Amino acid sequence: MPSEVGKLSFLHVLESIVLVIASLYWARAVFVPLALALMLTFLLQPIVAALHRRGLGYTPAAVLVVMLLALALGAISWGAVTQVSSLASELPRYQDNLRQKLDDLQHASQGSVFGKLQQTVAELSRKFERSRCHPRGPLSSRTWSRTCRHSSDFS
Repeated sequence: MPSEVGKLSFLHVLESIVLVIASLYWARAVFVPLALALMLTFLLQPIVAALHRRGLGYTPAAVLVVMLLALALGAISWGAVTQVSSLASELPRYQDNLRQKLDDLQHASQGSVFGKLQQTVAELSRKFERSRCHPRGPLSSRTWSRTCRHSSDFS
């Protein structure tokens, strides 16, 4: 009988743990914003307290701090959007510039140390791909066909 009570108790504990985890999973839509609001409260409270010490009431101080925070976030977002849109509009020019520099580097490296390094890497890559298509050890036909099918993409 004591072992049955222990098993029953263990099952109740396990059910409780599963219930708590499931509840937390489904309640995350509420808890995440609540946690962010709590963190913002702790971060902004010293500013509100300083404004209150200067003679402003708690409610107007809190509203002012929240408005200033919203204004700052809006300004930062506007700046980020402006920069991203500027980058997007100039991307074709950067792409051509980058392509030209890569071509110049490739022409300059032929016959030099970089050219030899590039040839060595290409040769090692080919050998690696060849060894993947022709395995030496036991390998299933499914794995072999999958490996060789992808190796043709590199050549």
